[in-house]
Amino acid sequence: MGIDDIDARETTSQRVMAKSHAWQSWDNVFALKNAIEKSGWKSKDDDKLVIEALEGMTLPNSLGHPQGAKILRREDHSGMVDCYSSRVEGGKLEVKKKVTKEDLIKALPPRFDFSKEAI
Repeated sequence: MGIDDIDARETTSQRVMAKSHAWQSWDNVFALKNAIEKSGWKSKDDDKLVIEALEGMTLPNSLGHPQGAKILRREDHSGMVDCYSSRVEGGKLEVKKKVTKEDLIKALPPRFDFSKEAI
């Protein structure tokens, strides 16, 4: 399936592809890079430090995190981002509602706590 670079449409239809998930692999590489640098990782013996650096990490909106700023929730490792509900009106995409990552964290408590598991 091809995706048009300008309009984010599938090249074989008029459907618009929601590409927010397409950045996840890119995002993960930069999150891991940040954790390695923050933890001072030098060898496999330092893996625990990398995990601890990732848990609860705040990632800024940047080249490494193009989906926007996010929080990696310590307990369940969920990446929490601002979410938007939009509608096309007059040929333009209009944001109708924004739910902040902070509001999502309050509304969706973790069901697991991986931070209590042995590494």
